[in-house]
Amino acid sequence: MPTTESKMKKTFITGVAALLLATGTAHATEKGNTLPPAEFDKPFTGELEIVRIPNMQEMETTCKGSSKQACAARLMNGARCTIFMLPDKWMKQHYGKNAIAFMFRHELGHCNGWPGDHKNGREVSSRPLRSRFEGWPNCEGLE
Repeated sequence: MPTTESKMKKTFITGVAALLLATGTAHATEKGNTLPPAEFDKPFTGELEIVRIPNMQEMETTCKGSSKQACAARLMNGARCTIFMLPDKWMKQHYGKNAIAFMFRHELGHCNGWPGDHKNGREVSSRPLRSRFEGWPNCEGLE
């Protein structure tokens, strides 16, 4: 028999999915190798919420099939944004220890207005993730 907590979680995820259907989402590419154009590649100044989705199946539902790793929903004309991501452990295991920061940077671009079609996105090579963060403040320690 489902617990109250599991019913609340299911209700929450259903509500989030309905919200995303109404507002649209933007997502990281399957390879996660696209950074936003410079004008969107900056910290988000609105209200930001980060929601961890426990598995790829729920993520795909939450993101309306656009991604299995992460997506963002920009709301209220950019005053608020919600980023949905898989747990850190899964991201590190499948994409390496710096994947979280890279995906987060990608999703922040969407929070800042970068469209989901990734227009003018900057494709990055397979060089180490550390070099992808050069020039960003407070990124010391990335390897």
